[in-house]
Amino acid sequence: MDTMLMSLTSGLDVTVEQRLGRGKCLVSTVRLAAGHDIVEEVAAVVWPIFDAPANEKVGAFCEACMATDPKDAEDGAWLECDVCAGRLCCAACLSGALHALLCTCVPRLRAWQQSTEQQAHCQLSAAEAAASRPRRSKLGAEAIARCNARIATHAVRLQKAHGLSSGDALHNACRLFELACPLPEGYDIELVGTTVSALCAVLRRECAAPLRAHLEPFGCAEAASLCELLLSDAHVAGLLQRLMVNPLSWRMPGTEGLSFCGLFLLTMCANHSCEPSVRVLPARSGDELAPNGTLTLRLSHDVPPNTELTISYVDDSLPLAQRRALLEHWGFRCECARCMHEEAQATEEPDMTSSATPRPQTRRTLRPRRVAAGTPYMKM
Repeated sequence: MDTMLMSLTSGLDVTVEQRLGRGKCLVSTVRLAAGHDIVEEVAAVVWPIFDAPANEKVGAFCEACMATDPKDAEDGAWLECDVCAGRLCCAACLSGALHALLCTCVPRLRAWQQSTEQQAHCQLSAAEAAASRPRRSKLGAEAIARCNARIATHAVRLQKAHGLSSGDALHNACRLFELACPLPEGYDIELVGTTVSALCAVLRRECAAPLRAHLEPFGCAEAASLCELLLSDAHVAGLLQRLMVNPLSWRMPGTEGLSFCGLFLLTMCANHSCEPSVRVLPARSGDELAPNGTLTLRLSHDVPPNTELTISYVDDSLPLAQRRALLEHWGFRCECARCMHEEAQATEEPDMTSSATPRPQTRRTLRPRRVAAGTPYMKM
C-alpha cells in the first residue's frame, strides 16, 4: 500500500489495505466500540457548490480556506479583497499563496460556469425548463482550478524545502490526487452544459498567468512547462475522473444556497455498504462545529480487529431500488447483506398488479455509460 496512505493511519486504530475483490479498504487494527471516533479528517481540497440561482445571494465563506465564520476581525466582519471583492476570513488567507493563485481567475470561472449551465437549461423543452431550475454542477472549472492551485503551492513548498527538481516536485504534489480511484472502466465524463475540451480551454485562458507566476521559483522556462502540464487535457481529465467519484459534499449552517465539496484522503479509502459500520459526521469542537472542511468518522457498532470499515455513499434510509439506482454512479451493484435480504423479501412478495407469470430474477450488469458528477453526502 502507498506510503502516503499508510502515514495517514499512523497512530490510529485503523489501517489501509488492498483486499482481493474489494480494492483499497479501511480496516480496524484493534477491537473498536460503537461511538468511537476513528479520526477527525481535514479535506485536502474544498470547493463551493452554488445551489441557488445565479442572481440570488448565498451565504458567506472565505475564498481561500472555505471557512464560514471570520476569524480575525473583532467586530465579526469579513475582510474584502481589493482585486476580486471576495470575502476572506483572516489576514493570512487574504495575503496567502492560495488566494493569490485564485483571486483573478475564480470569479471569471464562476461566471463562465453559470453561463454554460444556463445555456444548457435553455436547451431543454419549454415544459422541462418551466418545471426545473438550471442544473448546478458539483464539479467544474473552479474545482479543477482549486486542485491545480493545491498542486502548485505544494510543488513550490517541496522545491524550497527539499530542493527538488520541477519534475520531482510536481510528481510528489500530484500523488495526493493519483491515490484517488478513477471512474470505472468504460464510463465517460459528463459535465453540465460543456465538454472536457471546452473546460480545458477556459482553464488555460483564465488560469495560465497566475499559475506561471506562482511557479516562477522553478525558473521561467520550467514554470511555463509545469503550467502547460497542469492545464493539459490529459491532466484535467484525470482530475475530473477522480473528482467524479471520491469527494464528499455537505452544507454548513447559515450558508443558504450554498454547499461544499471536498476530497478526504482517508475517508475515500472506505468502501460502501447500505449497513455501514462508520458514519461520516461534521467534526465538532465542544458544542460548536469545527472549521469547514473537517469531518469525523464514528463507529456505528462494535467491530473486532481486522474488520473492513464501510460508509454509505448514498442516503441509506432510501429503499433498495433507489439506493441501487444512485449507486450506479460508482459503477457497481451493491450486494451487501441488507440489499440481498431486501431483494429476497421482494421476490417472495406476490405481484398484486398483474396475473402474468412471475418474471425470472436476474442480476443486471452495469453497462458503460456517461456519468454526471455526484458525491456521497455528509449529513449535518
